[in-house]
Amino acid sequence: MSNMQPEEYENTGWLSYFSRHKTTYTASDIHKISNELNNVRKNLTATQYAYGELSSELKALKSLQEQQRLVDEYEQRAAGSKGSKSTDKRLKEQADEIKSLKSDLASCRNELSKQIAALKVSVGEQSKKKGVFGGGGKPSHGNPPPAGSNAMTLSLESRIIAAEVQIDQLTTGHTDRLSALEQKVGQLEQTGGSSSVDYEVRLNALERDFTRKLQDLTDLVVELQRKLAKSEAKQVEMVQRLSTAQTTLYEQLEQRYDEQCGKLRELQVRLSHLGQHDDVDSTFV
Repeated sequence: MSNMQPEEYENTGWLSYFSRHKTTYTASDIHKISNELNNVRKNLTATQYAYGELSSELKALKSLQEQQRLVDEYEQRAAGSKGSKSTDKRLKEQADEIKSLKSDLASCRNELSKQIAALKVSVGEQSKKKGVFGGGGKPSHGNPPPAGSNAMTLSLESRIIAAEVQIDQLTTGHTDRLSALEQKVGQLEQTGGSSSVDYEVRLNALERDFTRKLQDLTDLVVELQRKLAKSEAKQVEMVQRLSTAQTTLYEQLEQRYDEQCGKLRELQVRLSHLGQHDDVDSTFV
């Protein structure tokens, strides 16, 4: 044991060192080898436990990513639904405004039509009275109508013409406004449609990207599980080899112990014979 170097034991192991440098083994050597085998078993158990923890963490990570995917998908759909509701609300407001303008235009036309009808009635009544003079007598067919009556008739006709012009102007203004609003509604509908299509495209791209990443993660988990199984197989093989080496070592130790015991008995016999010869020689002196 005096020529042994501890640093070499630490680098190569007791069993490896003994197999190269030792021919006989003491109880201390066997104890060190046994401790080394126990340490190997402990390391194997720790490695298996660590791999088990890693596998559990990977499963938890996969579950967490799946939950995150569902949350993101729900948030995206909620955001898209919110945008669609906002667009629908704006379109509804525009439609209500158009209905209100149409109602205003219709009421304006009705009011002007009533005014025109009233003016026409008034003109008719004035026409009937245009030949009548101050005493209330009948009009004279041969005489021209008075100048005041003609002036009143012209004034009423001017008012009728002005009212018709005003109706045309209002109709034109409201028609233009309605056309502008309808054009704006059409643009909003087109924008809403394009936004919906763009949202679908982006959502499909996100789903494809997440599916690819999830597949990569699944492949990683499968690869880690394969490496874990391979490492466990190697650890089991190593333990079996160490156990076989330990058994072989014990058998060699027993065999060498028996050989040493035989040599020791033989030496004792020789020593006993030498002692007897010494006694015989002393009797002749």
